[in-house]
Amino acid sequence: VSVLYCNKMTTDIEELHRAACAEGKLKYKDPATGYTVMTATHHKQRGYCCGHRCRHCPFGHFNVNGEKQINRLVDPTLLMPSQKGSIAENLFDGKDVDVLFWSGGKDSFLTYLTYKKKLQTPDRQLVLLTTYTKSTGIIAHQNVDHRDVMKQFKYLKEPAILIPLPDNNTTEEYLLINEVIPKVIGVDPERIRCIFGDLHLKDIQSWRIKHMTYPCLFPVFDAGYSQLQSYLFTAIEKDGVKINVSGSGHPAVAEGTTFNKEFVLALPEEVDSMGENGEFHTLVKFPSEPSESPFAATFAIMEA
Repeated sequence: VSVLYCNKMTTDIEELHRAACAEGKLKYKDPATGYTVMTATHHKQRGYCCGHRCRHCPFGHFNVNGEKQINRLVDPTLLMPSQKGSIAENLFDGKDVDVLFWSGGKDSFLTYLTYKKKLQTPDRQLVLLTTYTKSTGIIAHQNVDHRDVMKQFKYLKEPAILIPLPDNNTTEEYLLINEVIPKVIGVDPERIRCIFGDLHLKDIQSWRIKHMTYPCLFPVFDAGYSQLQSYLFTAIEKDGVKINVSGSGHPAVAEGTTFNKEFVLALPEEVDSMGENGEFHTLVKFPSEPSESPFAATFAIMEA
């Protein structure tokens, strides 16, 4: 049953659904309409969003097109890039897994480009990972809604993990992701590496290495800004990518400002031109139409 039959689920239906899931049931009958409704347990067994706006979709309506997504993810969830059940089940078979921590901004994008161009091998499966505040749906510090990140995942056609965190989560609560990651993707922890997009802050790099239980890679760490920005400007000018300021930590930078060459040149001298000290955060927007060869121009200059 689609959520169109029940745009705002009543407490009775929520309780009915919880009870059905607790008993391991795959379906229950809607008392108002008589329709048979599939439970979240049923959908989880399938392993991906079918795109039909099901009432209890546990995947946040990830594959719904053309209409507003309604369901918010409430549990750590693996999102598959398309409706491919058999592929979803065997995606990680025989492969090691690289988990790229993704905030939706330019640094994540640069890390993704670098990974795809220089690091990915046939025996390794890439998975993107985003954490966000459960009550608001907002990615901490970035001022980015997790639904915007879900749109990015769909464009990239990469599997992704979304993990909601408690409000004002402690370090201990955040680090539970070390346990969550292998459970969500169903692989041995020894097969996992973590990929981060830090640019040059050594204290953050050291913290990650110390607290993550997996080997950590930093593909763009200490890379020159001129090189990294050339990749971004090419993606903007030739590959249809748009980058906007999503959050500001400096009075000279306004939210919503377009990140491009002119933006960088106009920044005051005291502002890091990549916002690495928290001066600003960004959101990358990919073209509305998918491409058979996304970021072709950017990858081409990365070969030079």
